[in-house]
Amino acid sequence: MVEDLADEILIRAAHLALGPHAVAVRKTAALLHHIPGWRATDVPLEFAVPPQAAASKRILDRRIRIHQWTLSLEQIEHISGIPATDPLRTVSDMLLTARRLEAVATLDAALNRKILAVEDLEKLMSTFYRRRGAVLARAFVAEADPRAESPLESIGRLCLVDGGVPPDDLQVDIFADDGRFLGRADMFWRQSRLIAEADGAAFHDRPEALFRDRHRQNGLVRAGYRVVRFTWDDVTRPGYLTALVRSMLNQDPRR
Repeated sequence: MVEDLADEILIRAAHLALGPHAVAVRKTAALLHHIPGWRATDVPLEFAVPPQAAASKRILDRRIRIHQWTLSLEQIEHISGIPATDPLRTVSDMLLTARRLEAVATLDAALNRKILAVEDLEKLMSTFYRRRGAVLARAFVAEADPRAESPLESIGRLCLVDGGVPPDDLQVDIFADDGRFLGRADMFWRQSRLIAEADGAAFHDRPEALFRDRHRQNGLVRAGYRVVRFTWDDVTRPGYLTALVRSMLNQDPRR
């Protein structure tokens, strides 16, 4: 079900209020499918109801947004008793309606978690046909990368691409000269021996994770690599991450 119990309770309560014909869509369906995106838990919750059923439903709660859509049975799955659009339709709706950062982060997550496969992308793009936002949605698909392991990594990558300092590679295994495995770099610039790491609070704030991160970083530094760590606060400060990475790239890595 949903990874956050509070989200699950809200979604289930909203579905009960709307009735059996209601189907979770967009961000709400993404939550049910465990597809994280940027700010995926923001309200309102979104549901679709058939046009003929909408007239009798007057939900005034601002935390719920209702769409009058006709969905085919093939586009609906039941997740722990709650109807939701299937993963393909869910991601398609997000790409067509969300802003770029959230849209790409959502597709990255679906691909990384193997909820969608790279082979599904052609079919995904076919769902954009004659729908509003199709041109932008196709561009978002072109920017997706299944190697991103978190929305923070996706947003950080896009910020760096926009700033003109895209990483050379993602999720790179780093080894010492003697062959010892030192760790995996979220983002890597080979010539500068620079590594960028995404520090999401959900994992890296734990005491054991902090100790492991520090030990790992010390090993990388001793082996001649430099490490930049960034958080959600860093990617929401315009230009900050780009300026930080550019300054590191302009330094002599042998210093």
